[in-house]
Amino acid sequence: MFIFSLGINEAALLALDYEDIDFKEKTIKINKLLYKNKIEKYNCAYQRRFLKIPAKLFNEIPKTKSGRIFNISPDSLDKEIAKLALALNIKDLTYEDFIDTHVKILIDNKIQVNLISSNLGFGDIRDFLKRYKNIIPETTPELFDPLDLIQGPL
Repeated sequence: MFIFSLGINEAALLALDYEDIDFKEKTIKINKLLYKNKIEKYNCAYQRRFLKIPAKLFNEIPKTKSGRIFNISPDSLDKEIAKLALALNIKDLTYEDFIDTHVKILIDNKIQVNLISSNLGFGDIRDFLKRYKNIIPETTPELFDPLDLIQGPL
């Protein structure tokens, strides 16, 4: 559920620890990644960000003794995804498919692409648009129509 709800990449997910959670504000700090079995800080400022943890997900934060929220290796995560794919009878399910689904859900719910892009840690909206061009509709004027946000008569 963390992947669907937060849309963070595998390396950032596996680096999360309890110190990254603001339990009062219900946010999580994305500022590091797991790289070659070491935790490293993100170099680029745009990759460091705070994300709101949805209420349903907040109560599901796993409890581990290590301090890391997900105390598993990338290989173990891949095996868990493979098990899920087998159980669901889906071929070639990858971590990236979860991120793609996260983006698709947000797009379908008319969340602005610039907000999605920054939440995913893209520094340039053009990189996001290039990566997700197969998900983003050709024309999306409804995403940017502020009149839709106004309640009642004009």
